[in-house]
Amino acid sequence: MVKRSVPGNIIRRALAVVLAGTLTVSLFGCKTETKEQKAQRQFDEYCDELFKDVLGDDVLSVHYKLADPEKFGVEVKDYTLGDFSVEEIEKSEKEVDGVIEKLNGFNPELLTQRQQLSLKTLKAYFEQQAEYDGLSMIQNMFGSNSGLIANLPTNFIEYVFDDEQDVKEYLDLIKDTKRYVDQVLDFTKKQAEEGRFMASFCAQDNIDMCNKYLDEEVNPLLASFEEKIAELDIDETKKKEYIAANEQYVNDYYNEAYKAVISVLSELMQGETNDKGLYYVDGGKELYTAIVHDKTSTQMTPEAVIKLLDSELESVLTEYATLYYSDETLAAQETNLDTGMSEPKEILEYLSEKCTSEFPEPYTKDFVVEYQSKATEVEGTVAYYLSARLDQLDYNSIKVNGSAVEGDDVQLYTTLAHEGFPGHLYQYTSVYNNEEIPNVLKLVDFIGFTEGYAQYASDRSYRMLGCSEELSQMCAIDEMFGYILQSRVDLGVNYEGWGVDDVSGYLNDYINDEDGSTAQSIYETVISDPGLLLPYTVGHIKMIKLREKAERKLGDSFDAKEFHQLILDTGIVPFEIMEEELDNYCLLYTSPSPRDCS
Repeated sequence: MVKRSVPGNIIRRALAVVLAGTLTVSLFGCKTETKEQKAQRQFDEYCDELFKDVLGDDVLSVHYKLADPEKFGVEVKDYTLGDFSVEEIEKSEKEVDGVIEKLNGFNPELLTQRQQLSLKTLKAYFEQQAEYDGLSMIQNMFGSNSGLIANLPTNFIEYVFDDEQDVKEYLDLIKDTKRYVDQVLDFTKKQAEEGRFMASFCAQDNIDMCNKYLDEEVNPLLASFEEKIAELDIDETKKKEYIAANEQYVNDYYNEAYKAVISVLSELMQGETNDKGLYYVDGGKELYTAIVHDKTSTQMTPEAVIKLLDSELESVLTEYATLYYSDETLAAQETNLDTGMSEPKEILEYLSEKCTSEFPEPYTKDFVVEYQSKATEVEGTVAYYLSARLDQLDYNSIKVNGSAVEGDDVQLYTTLAHEGFPGHLYQYTSVYNNEEIPNVLKLVDFIGFTEGYAQYASDRSYRMLGCSEELSQMCAIDEMFGYILQSRVDLGVNYEGWGVDDVSGYLNDYINDEDGSTAQSIYETVISDPGLLLPYTVGHIKMIKLREKAERKLGDSFDAKEFHQLILDTGIVPFEIMEEELDNYCLLYTSPSPRDCS
């Protein structure tokens, strides 16, 4: 949430700047800022204040992004999970509009090249958020994969205890869970009153997740708390008191929140449910267009994405057939592919070394990798990377869904390439370490860009196993094929109005789904979480096309390490901006007068 109020400490800082300027004049004589210098200073100052505003009162964001908030001038007063209400949503929308207005007030011509890039990126991010204005009542807060219940346990299990104060703050948040969840449920009740309640199968998924958690023999929140507090250097008596308090709060607040979700969703399921895509919802196509822009990190229309996916599907099928018939052994090689590694730590260490053959040296090779508890596994999620803090880049956590990768060492390997090296961990720590990128841009995310990059990194990992270019391409196509199919169904259901029979008919042109079970499963997924796989699919395609463009333009001058360095140096941006940066980069090699290509 962006706070637009001007706290007193900002005023005090402004006074300090004025006084410091006065002192400089008195000591060193008259020194007037140029128009450019003033604009550049003001932009940097605004980025700094925006960084603090974006974090605002979001205590979870502060905790997960900063080990030492005071060092960044960030102060959290209330340790709550926030305010989830229609009023607060509307307030936040106005605040975003205010940020856009402020950003539009900066003249790019007066800024440095890096500042121009930052300005474009910030505007793109907040303009994207503004596309959701007025659409909150048709957004589902309980997506089966991306909703509140699917992600809430992770926020607490991964909460780091650096000291005793962290323990106290954590307990405050656990205690606040019931209040916050009740707010979300009140919002959901209002949606139901307006005939906008979620799909019945989505509600049931959330009920099942809650029951799974409550039925777990060893409560993951209690177990993780005891493990983390055991590492702290505090009095044993106090540890026992904190453990007892946590157990009480989990039982009285967190567990009760889950019981409330079960009760409310069970009751609302008996009424009207939206078991069709956003196409059939008033304002749904508008919302879905915003989702497409958001999830793909592009300004492509849904129609353009449909055209892209249809074209890519035919392209990869043609390429696969060409590979298959050019070497009859390739299919068998793919089936029998063996990494020779089954332990996550071993795989990540291997990848961190091997990736340097075509990627720059990783900023850090430090990480912790663990399997999730059974109670917190979400079907469809194979693993996740918990990004490092801006001031603690050597602490990186990767959690693996053991149920999803059980017995499949190749999937485990490519998943860890996606989440670790040269994927998310590699990208985020490199970007976070770049001092030229303003801190505020390290808070925002363009999910299509980051997931597209990580999928691309996963593709490249086959070559790190020593696979031939042909085998690597065949393996990559196999995975991409599934993503394209599911993403195309997503667009068909939510933008074109497909029903489950349409989905079944479409899929049966490409796969054997005679009983319709795959069609039903995908249909329910894209209704529960519209746009879920678009970042992986469209982002992946766009990343590949960026490399192909660089190879085509640069020819023999193309260098994979330099290409990847450009991506890292640019930061996390929409694809349109990344393509501009690539064009400028290529000009340095192809222009007869490189100095004209800034």
